[in-house]
Amino acid sequence: MTRTSPSLFDDPRAAWEPYNPSSAEPWDAARVAHLRRRAGFGATWGQITRDAAEGFEPSIRRVLDGEARTPDGREAAAFESLVETMRQSFFRRPSMERVSLLWTYRLVFSPHPLAEVMTLAWHSHYASSQDKVGSPEAMLEQNRALRLHWRARMSRLHSAMLSDTAMLAWLDGIGSTKASPNENLGREFLELFALGPGNYTEKDVRETARAFTGWRRTSYQPLKALQDGEDVDHASKTILGETGDWLQDDVVRIVLRQPAAAEHVARRLYRTFVVDAPPSRELIAPLAEAMRVDGDVDVAKGIETILRSRLFHSAECRARMVKSPAMLAVGAVRACEGFHPPVDLAALERWLGRMGQRLFHPPGVAGWPAGPSWLDDATIVARVNFAAWFTGAESGLSGGHFQDLADRHGWKTAEERRDGFSTLLLAAPLGSLAEDDAARIVRLMLSSPEGQLA
Repeated sequence: MTRTSPSLFDDPRAAWEPYNPSSAEPWDAARVAHLRRRAGFGATWGQITRDAAEGFEPSIRRVLDGEARTPDGREAAAFESLVETMRQSFFRRPSMERVSLLWTYRLVFSPHPLAEVMTLAWHSHYASSQDKVGSPEAMLEQNRALRLHWRARMSRLHSAMLSDTAMLAWLDGIGSTKASPNENLGREFLELFALGPGNYTEKDVRETARAFTGWRRTSYQPLKALQDGEDVDHASKTILGETGDWLQDDVVRIVLRQPAAAEHVARRLYRTFVVDAPPSRELIAPLAEAMRVDGDVDVAKGIETILRSRLFHSAECRARMVKSPAMLAVGAVRACEGFHPPVDLAALERWLGRMGQRLFHPPGVAGWPAGPSWLDDATIVARVNFAAWFTGAESGLSGGHFQDLADRHGWKTAEERRDGFSTLLLAAPLGSLAEDDAARIVRLMLSSPEGQLA
C-alpha cells in the first residue's frame, strides 16, 4: 500500500521551516510563478525564466526588496518620481477617480508589487470607505500611509492609523471627547485591528474609547483632523488589566504585549499569502512566536518567514486561494505584459468594482471577505466578461497582442502556447483546452474554474 507524506498543514513546526530547493522540490518556473502570483499579482515570462535560472535566493530577495526596474522596463527611481508627480498633480484637482486611477497605475506598473499586495491587504484590515469619509485627499493620504508602513512593526502601523484622518472620520473618532467618548474606534481597534474577538472585554472597549478622545475637525475641504488637548481624557483607565493615565500610544503598547496580538496579525498574513481560510491555532502559533519582538509584532519577519517556508513552496499550497479581483485582473495585465500600449487603466479599475473589489470602497468595517465569498452569480459573470474585455479590442491592447507575446517567447505550437500561458496564469493545469489562438487561450484560462485559483 502506498503511503502518502503527511500534510505540512498538520505539522506546524515543519510547515514554517525554510524551503531548500532539492531534486524532489526543485526551484523551477512553476514555483517562481506561484511566488510571484501570491506575493506580486503575477510575473512576466522574462521574470519567471530569469528567476528560475538564477536560483531561489536572488529571486526571493527581488520579491522582498523590489525590482530594479518596472515590468515594462523603466528604472524604479524614475517610476517613483513619476508617481510622486502624479500625486502632487492630484492635489491641484482632487477627485476619487484620480485617486483610484493612481493606485491602479501603481498596481500594474510597480517595481515592488509585494508592497502593493500588502497595501491592499492593510486597506482591507484597516477598512475605510470613501462612502462615509467623503474626502479624496484623506483616502489618498491613508493609502500612502499604509504603503509607507506596509512592513513596519505593528506599533507604527497602529499608531499611524489611529491618527489617520480617514480612519477617524470612518470610525467616528472625530468628535469623540472626554465628556462623550465614542466607542466605535476603540471597539474596532481591539476586535478588527489588534486582537480579534474574545481577547478583550466591554470594559476594555469603554476605557480604550476614553484613551482615543480629543479629535476635532479643523477643515472640511480638504478634510483634516487635529487632537485638542482640552478634550482628551487624562484620567486613570484600566485596559487589559493595566491601570494608568493611558492615551493612544499607551493603548498600542499594552495591546501589543498581549499574546493574541501576534496571532491576529499572523492570521492576516496567512490569509494573504497561504490559504484564504482561517488556520488552526496550532499551525499559526510558531509563526506568531517568530513575529514577537521586543513587545511588538514584526510584520517584515512574518512576511519573510511565510515566503521562505516549506509550506508556502509546497505543491499542496497551490490552488488553495480564490483570486481576489485585483489578483485576477492586475495579475493578468502584469503576466501578459499589457504595457505597450497600456491596457485602459480607468476601465481596469471599473472592472475591479464589477467583480466586487472597488478600490477605496470596502463593504464594511471588516473589509472585503475572502475565499469563495468572491464568487457569487454576479461576480462570476463579471469575471467571464472581464476575460472577454481583456482579450478584446476594447481593453486598449493591440489586436495581435497575445499572439505577438507568444511569438516573442518562442511559443510556436498550440501546445507551447497553452503551456506558456498556463504557467503565467494558472496555479493548476487546465484539464483540456482544444484551442490554438493565443487570445482565445488567455480568455478561456482567465474564465475557467482553474483561472480563479492562485
